[in-house]
Amino acid sequence: MKRPIKIMLGITLAMIVILGVMLALNGNILQGRLSIRLPAYDQTKVQKSVRKVKIPPAYNDASCKESDNGKDFSNKGNIDGKLAGGQTHKDTDFCIPSSFGDDNPELVGKLREYYCDEDGYVKYEDYSCPTSTHCYQGACQSDSALALKGLYVGCTNPWVSNYDSSANAENDSCLYLGNKHIPLTRPFPINDEEEIPPAYIHQGSILVIVPSGYEEYGEAMLQDLQYCQNLVTNFLGINSYWEDIIAKIYVSKDGQTSGEYNPEIGNIIYKKSQENLNDELQEVITNNEEGFLYNSSPSYCANTHEYTHFIVAKTHIPWWANEGIAEYSQKYNQLGSKDEYVCDNDGWYGNDYWGDGQYKKFEYSNLLEEYGNNLGDGPKWYHTAMCFWELFEQSFGHEKLIEAFQLLRLKDSEAVQLNEPITKFFIEEILFEVVDNQDLKTILDKFGFTKGVDYTF
Repeated sequence: MKRPIKIMLGITLAMIVILGVMLALNGNILQGRLSIRLPAYDQTKVQKSVRKVKIPPAYNDASCKESDNGKDFSNKGNIDGKLAGGQTHKDTDFCIPSSFGDDNPELVGKLREYYCDEDGYVKYEDYSCPTSTHCYQGACQSDSALALKGLYVGCTNPWVSNYDSSANAENDSCLYLGNKHIPLTRPFPINDEEEIPPAYIHQGSILVIVPSGYEEYGEAMLQDLQYCQNLVTNFLGINSYWEDIIAKIYVSKDGQTSGEYNPEIGNIIYKKSQENLNDELQEVITNNEEGFLYNSSPSYCANTHEYTHFIVAKTHIPWWANEGIAEYSQKYNQLGSKDEYVCDNDGWYGNDYWGDGQYKKFEYSNLLEEYGNNLGDGPKWYHTAMCFWELFEQSFGHEKLIEAFQLLRLKDSEAVQLNEPITKFFIEEILFEVVDNQDLKTILDKFGFTKGVDYTF
């Protein structure tokens, strides 16, 4: 009986050993706990499910949204989020107006710039724009860019009679920038302007405003005005009163075409019919040799006439002398445009476009009188005024012409208040100061200016 018992004990021990090995292979006893491994495919599923779990952020990054990506002081932005106290807040960057200055006057004119802080809350900074910039429409903008947009209305130009300082101060469009002479853009639309949204083309000190769709024409005009800056300035020997140039071209409702210069706001303005403007655009696109701007170059200024008015603005120059120098400047700086007009001792030669169309001699008009309403009276008067300056230069030289305009600039409308007729001042205080009186009187007599006359025109 002993032998079978030993066999049974041996079998039992063997089974215990086998069971121990199986447990060792399929599980681990750790610190008194049994951890059973899952089958391989179940373990893969768990790992995949773990990878899909997202760790919550420190704050909800969708709770604060901003359009200009942080503290961007050069661009106006919007913000939508919550304040630190939990209140919902939507706002836009803005320039702090005078109405905020009762308790904190030092804030007026600063930029209130909104941004999302690191915790996702809405915050703002009251920022002082750098030198040569000002806050306008929720951003720091350069003075030169603002000037080109004509946004200094009234502040530096007290002659603008319809300026409402209180209204402009409230809507932040009034900026004091010292004593700069900044031209003003006229409101859109002007006069009989078709309401085509304007496009703005600017470079340096020049801004050209054209109807949308005519940008290529505007770029060609800007290039020509850059040539004019050098040519006309050198021709007259003076700089303009205005520090920037604004040229506006618009489509007229009445279908008329004309050009003008407004010395009080520093604008060159061309009104054109739709057909005329379309033709000029096509001439630029096709580089048509008949086009107004075709010859534009460093030696040719297509806008000479109106640009000359721009240069002599804000001086005590009578109308006849102003139109005459614009015509003569055109003959000088727009070569070929007036070759047919020849100034003689007692009259001028040209084609009689208003009569028989023949080339002939015309008597000089009386420049002390306004021209009449008969066909051709205006052009004849303009050509006479041009010949005054041509004979002046022939008699005294171009240096004396420059000297006269330099003296005129020194005695401009800000330096001298007139107590006498403007033509009398111009002849006696400007021209007689730079050239011999008797020789000048000989020229003046040809154009209606006689000795002893009280010049009133």
